[in-house]
Amino acid sequence: MYLKNLFDLRGMDLSEGECVSELFSGKGFRLERTVSKGHVTPKGQWCREPFDKWLAVIEGEGEIMYEDMSVDLLRRGDHVLIPADTRYRVTMTSHSPECVWLSVTVRG
Repeated sequence: MYLKNLFDLRGMDLSEGECVSELFSGKGFRLERTVSKGHVTPKGQWCREPFDKWLAVIEGEGEIMYEDMSVDLLRRGDHVLIPADTRYRVTMTSHSPECVWLSVTVRG
């Protein structure tokens, strides 16, 4: 067994983009940690996945905008379920502290 810490960001280079790490996956799901530092979805682009996605902010802040222009501001401890095929964008992530997300993607 190898013990890791979700808040250990040592050695992480965020200058080229956010850092996504798969923590665990199994039949029908994937758990990831994403670390962002001011990273956002590029203008004019939308994220859209064929699976439900649960997002939680465990450190910092992040903002999600949906196609209907509604916005969810997620702070430490906040979480949201984004249904399959929903168009959304990340419009803000905190710089200090970095925004640390956990996400669970549920396939089928």
